[in-house]
Amino acid sequence: MSGAIGMLWPIFSLFAILVTSGLVHGQLHVEDGDEELVITFHGVEVFRHSAVDPILTLAIANSEITEVNGMFQISEDEVSMLIPLSMWWVISSEGDHVLVDLVSTDNSDTRATLELLVPTLPNGDELHMVLTYDSLLEFNRMLVKLSATEEERVFGAGEQYTYFNLRGHHFPIWTSEQGIGRDGGIIANASDLDGQAGGEYYTTYYPQASFISDKKYSWVFEDYHYMILNFTDEAHHEVYLHCSPTLTSSRYTATLSGHMHWGPDMISVVSALANHLGRQPMLPDWVMTGATLGTEFGTEEMLADYELAKSFGVNVSAMWIQDWSGKIDTLFGHRVYWNWRWNQTYYPELDLAIEQLAEEGVKVTAYLNPHLIEDSEMYQRSTIAPCLTIEIFKDSYKSCFGVFYIIFVIVNPKGSDKDEMISNMINLGIKGWMADFGEYTRLDMFSDNGLNMDQETLHNMLPVAWAECVREALELSDTLGEVVPYMRSGALHSSGNQV
Repeated sequence: MSGAIGMLWPIFSLFAILVTSGLVHGQLHVEDGDEELVITFHGVEVFRHSAVDPILTLAIANSEITEVNGMFQISEDEVSMLIPLSMWWVISSEGDHVLVDLVSTDNSDTRATLELLVPTLPNGDELHMVLTYDSLLEFNRMLVKLSATEEERVFGAGEQYTYFNLRGHHFPIWTSEQGIGRDGGIIANASDLDGQAGGEYYTTYYPQASFISDKKYSWVFEDYHYMILNFTDEAHHEVYLHCSPTLTSSRYTATLSGHMHWGPDMISVVSALANHLGRQPMLPDWVMTGATLGTEFGTEEMLADYELAKSFGVNVSAMWIQDWSGKIDTLFGHRVYWNWRWNQTYYPELDLAIEQLAEEGVKVTAYLNPHLIEDSEMYQRSTIAPCLTIEIFKDSYKSCFGVFYIIFVIVNPKGSDKDEMISNMINLGIKGWMADFGEYTRLDMFSDNGLNMDQETLHNMLPVAWAECVREALELSDTLGEVVPYMRSGALHSSGNQV
């Protein structure tokens, strides 16, 4: 018996070391030492906190955000206060739930709570994080450090055009025009001279506060404020957040929440992230079986282009007519008339042409965006309906767009926008459209939609609201999976509504 105990003694000793030096609960491991706190999930280091390198720093700063033609310049003024929260206490670590208090040595009244929870799921591969600060001071910036390794590669931050591996660069999460040219190149510099339209390496229609690591995990940060994902440090991934503190009983609080997904392989991680963000419905067969032919200038021209393509043996699945609502001639040339109704003068007998093409298995698609030309028919109607995005002065928000003026519309969930899509497009027989724009919202405007959110959040959420509006039109008309709108702008969770 004593021999058996002697053989098992090393195992007992190892268990005792684990219990005294680290708190092990399923997939979460908390190692609380004298010099640092280390938290891992499925063996992946998530946080490494110490007095000299804390995971959370709070700041007070101001930003200036300006816009020209959908391109935004965001400049951060000098930070007036910077408070690292260097002290820590592990308050509890029970089961798959960890609670850590963080306190500033410079201002003991300023503290934060880090809460980590592994929800009850079959595989336990998801970690929820809630990081909340509490202070008498109104901090409007949070800088959070996540652990990283030097050789690690990360991907994501939405739809990025310049870099696949994001390491070595920072990425503002702010929807905007992509820009003409990239990052100070010849084309970008020329575009800046003529219209301030040059793009940076990070400008994108579809930014997203998420990333995937080749260490087989991903992060999603559930926030629409302006944010920077910074991957320039070898030991940390940094999340820099503009936050809007809430004042309660003379104290300010703000929160950053997120979800970490771990998987045994990259396919599992990508799948878990897609499920979390929202998946698109399956595309109908006609999208995949032939070409979509773009054409303009009326019904006769559309049919002639189709016959020409067919004569050369082109398998055409659909026709795309952007100018179905009419045209406007400007200094920039032929432009679509932004009044989202069939222009029967410009496209005579379009309804009959749609039926004729449908008999040959060819669909007709069109174009739509959430704006209206000033004084157009739909604009006149929208000034009566409560669905306009308006200035702080309560007037219709008007912006010059290529020498004609447009009005921002379609953000009000109670508005008639979905009915317009159904009656003007779907009932006409149109089987899809480009649902354009969504990235132009300036900060001196807001939506009359009853939502209590700041201007930065509204800007980044507009593509989500636009996608939701379009999808609801399909659901109401029972055409989801049959009619295929496609979008260029997007944001966190809009993928589940984009079709």
